[in-house]
Amino acid sequence: RPRQQLFVVDGQIAWTGVRCREDQTSNMSPVFSPDSKSWVIGVWKCQTGGWSYCLNGKLETSAYAALSPFRFSPDGQHTAYGAVMPKRGWFVGRGIGTMVIDGKESGKHEGAAIPSGSALQGGLVHELNSFAYGVSNPVFSTDGQHLAYSASLGGGKRAVIVDGKVGPEYDQIITDPAMSSDGKHMGYLAVENKELIQIFDEKITHLGDLVPFKAFSYAERARMTREGIHFASIITKTGFGFAPGDHARRRLLMDGRLEKEYDCLQMTVLFSSD
Repeated sequence: RPRQQLFVVDGQIAWTGVRCREDQTSNMSPVFSPDSKSWVIGVWKCQTGGWSYCLNGKLETSAYAALSPFRFSPDGQHTAYGAVMPKRGWFVGRGIGTMVIDGKESGKHEGAAIPSGSALQGGLVHELNSFAYGVSNPVFSTDGQHLAYSASLGGGKRAVIVDGKVGPEYDQIITDPAMSSDGKHMGYLAVENKELIQIFDEKITHLGDLVPFKAFSYAERARMTREGIHFASIITKTGFGFAPGDHARRRLLMDGRLEKEYDCLQMTVLFSSD
């Protein structure tokens, strides 16, 4: 059909959009729930402007300038994603973020400043963080019973929110939280008074002597073992004019211990199932 976009599931037309007239799909690949009973695609709403998710053929009511990756809980019973709108107009450097949980917004959180080159307009899925966008990407525990994300609280402070409960406040939360399978253990990295801090359950480890503030640019890929025994992240130091795909100096931070440095394009940390 001319100018139409179709999304087909199991041989049946599940959603139809009219390109550049009403609604149109993005180039985002469809995402299925772990139980294969639900699916989601990203859609640009031309009449109102903004991106939205289409879940099982039903378009979400609200539209936003940018969205985090869509998350299904492992049991397929719950959904969550971060959503951002600019504070004023479409070309400003601040975003107002919210976490959309099971289709409902959960609070408003103002980000500090959106990084250059990642303007809100024209972008569907972003890897969100609470410093720039007001909220981070959502993280479900493996049993699907707990949801965590970081959010800006105002006054230059941010915190991790777990099941609606706000945790300790820090200047920055620089990784998404990582949780054990049962959601009883959690770890993440933060910055307070220009010092890197590791939060692992109730234990706070100051890493300023191990990783001076000027020795890292950001941290990435926080991971925790299923039982919540070990926690790891990647400490990254970039150079001037860094862009995604460039070389950077990366080191593994494992249980508060810093490993060998590599000058590489990418580094990944994975734990075995045991």
